[in-house]
Order: sequence, then C-alpha cells, then structure tokens
Amino acid sequence: MQKSTLEYTLAALIITCMAGWVGCDKNTPEPNPTSLDSSQLIEKGEEAFYQSQYEKALKYYQNALKYKPESADLHNRIGMTLRFLYNQNSSEELKVKEIEAFKKAVELDPKFTAAWINLGSACLHADQKKQAAEALKQALELMPSHPDADQIKKLILEAEANQDSKF
Repeated sequence: MQKSTLEYTLAALIITCMAGWVGCDKNTPEPNPTSLDSSQLIEKGEEAFYQSQYEKALKYYQNALKYKPESADLHNRIGMTLRFLYNQNSSEELKVKEIEAFKKAVELDPKFTAAWINLGSACLHADQKKQAAEALKQALELMPSHPDADQIKKLILEAEANQDSKF
C-alpha cells in the first residue's frame, strides 16, 4: 500500500512539532511568557537569573506578577534582578525601581526578613542612610539570630554614623 503525499506531509509536521516540544530544535523560540502560568514564569525567571540573563528574568517575573500582584516574593525577586541589572549598567532608574520593589515586598509581607535586608542594602548603596538603618533594624528585630546579624549590626552603625555623608 502506497502512502499519499498528504500522509507524509502530516507525518513530517507531527515529527517537527514533537522535536520542538522536546527541545530538539535549537532554533525554537522561547515560550511566550503570556502562555505560561505564574509558577512556570517564576521557574523560567529563575533559570534566566541564574544564567545571568537578567533582562529576560525580569520579563518573566514581571509577567508572573500579573497573576500574583500581591506576592512579596515576586517583588523581592524583581528587586534582586534590578540590582544585578544596575550592577551591569549603573542606571539610576534601575536603583530607584529596585528600592521600590523591595519596599513593595515588605509592605506586602512585613515579616519578610530577606526583603528588609535587601531594602536596607539598596538604600545604603543609594546613600539613603536613615532608611537603610531603619530597614536593617527591622530585619534584626524580626530575626535577631540571623546568620549575618553581626554584619548587619555593623552596617546599621555605619549608616547611622554617616547619615549626612557618603561612604
């Protein structure tokens, strides 16, 4: 029995689609972020982040935020990603957005110690010494036995001593 041209074409199409699904086609574009659910977007964001693809990670996290706008964790991840982008190109706009993201994270979850530390660190590097000291104190209040408590205390003292000057 001879196969028709249509059957061969369909078979080729199915094989091509399957190759794309399993990642055999290296030219397959990235999945459309809007077609993924929030956990998939976060996972893709993590992958991009750990591959130092910060702009890509930021897009995934921002798309995930559309599903979970009240996620303190996502705001914190966005803040960290903006920090790494800032470290690459020193855009003051990125520093401002970084601080905003951390502020939103602690607003949404006032007991999120890591976000308080990140906010304190971001403020410290933006020469916002008073805000840095307050955020770092809040982190220690939440977790006095934090593994980096001694270092955090030093940063608080330094921020308080230098509130009117730059480091």
